[in-house]
Amino acid sequence: TSAVTATSLSDDYVAGLFDGYSDRFEQELVEELGYRGHEFVTDAVIRHGIMNRNKKSYTFVDLGCGTGLAGSLLREKIGQNIDFRLLGVDLSSRMTEHSRARLVGDDNDRRRVYNDVYTMDGNDFLAGLPESSVDAIVSSDVFIYVGDLDDTFRECMRALRTNGILSFTVEMPSKNDDAAEHVRKHGMALLKSGRFGHSRKYVENVANNVGFKMVEWKAKVLRKQGKEDVPGAVVVLKKR
Repeated sequence: TSAVTATSLSDDYVAGLFDGYSDRFEQELVEELGYRGHEFVTDAVIRHGIMNRNKKSYTFVDLGCGTGLAGSLLREKIGQNIDFRLLGVDLSSRMTEHSRARLVGDDNDRRRVYNDVYTMDGNDFLAGLPESSVDAIVSSDVFIYVGDLDDTFRECMRALRTNGILSFTVEMPSKNDDAAEHVRKHGMALLKSGRFGHSRKYVENVANNVGFKMVEWKAKVLRKQGKEDVPGAVVVLKKR
């Protein structure tokens, strides 16, 4: 099997990759490579009105939370006037050390970003949650290391409440990537970046098969790779 046709990466590989990257992750990714995926997924959740449901409390999951970039934005955007429970999960223990300690607010009001952070496989974590217990799941720059999204979408579907939102980013191949044709034909491929690329058709088909409705697909530049823009999209699925 050639690398381009791979459908997954091992948990040990992904955990090791980010354990080694954790201390310089934010400086390199955000400051040097202009990464904005965490902004895209959190903006999408708010834009789709998840907080306008007149509920007393909300539970969100940050799937592949990393150092807590997306979680920090959610905690800041949603504020203190709502009972908001935010759970983070990541394979990398070094990443979860950062997210577990992450705070927001000023000196007079420092709050932890996450109520709880778990170091484990995301699908296993979701499988352990009560059915229909989560209002929204955000996943920024995560599915590009997952490949085949069927199992993950099924676990998200089970955990989400009716009309719950799954907001995430996917990467697409650049025109000069040899894997571009494979993505076009088969919906998914391992790109030369070492990350998975997904097509809109693939994502929509897998989503429909498990009961989601795609309510948004917006093409975005996710970050730089060298001097080149990395094309991708922010996607929002709603549980029907």
